[in-house]
Amino acid sequence: MKYLRFTIFIFIFFQPLFAFNNGIKNYIDSTTLNQIRKIYYQAVEDEDKIDVLQELIMKKFSQNLGTYPPVILAYYGSLDALRAKHAFWPFSKMSYLSSSMEILKKAISEDPNNLEIRFIRFSILDHVPGFLGYGDELNSDLHAILKLLAENNFEHLGSDIQKGIIEYMLRCGRLNEEQVSLLKNKCVLVSSK
Repeated sequence: MKYLRFTIFIFIFFQPLFAFNNGIKNYIDSTTLNQIRKIYYQAVEDEDKIDVLQELIMKKFSQNLGTYPPVILAYYGSLDALRAKHAFWPFSKMSYLSSSMEILKKAISEDPNNLEIRFIRFSILDHVPGFLGYGDELNSDLHAILKLLAENNFEHLGSDIQKGIIEYMLRCGRLNEEQVSLLKNKCVLVSSK
């Protein structure tokens, strides 16, 4: 009996450590995630914020990308897409974009039904010329976003983020009339929360 109590104590006391070492890496405190989101949206227009965000992510989550929760990996991967946006030389733009897409592909493979991750990649690819060959990924993300919004399966996202995603999707010009109608109704529902 004493052995059983000791074993239970050890498990409860060290369980978070065991969980992290066994690959469960999805815990992110909301303050950190909101800070990352805020700086990311600033970095879209301000190139200097890219390095600020990279330093924050590396400080909070280490330099080992393999340990990042999928949504953090997605934000980290999007940094190279932002570098591509701000780069001058076409070769640099392509190199950054390719790197970004590889990391985002990994984040999506780890959490394919994460609305935020899908939206990050979609919003990047929405601005990439079609001849670069990312049409399949763009369409995959579009359909996944619409499906996830229809299912209401994204409790971890606040209504302001949901509404922002819906508004972006309505403005992007890639939806048919039925999809626009669906999202307009969804936007009304989200606004009333």
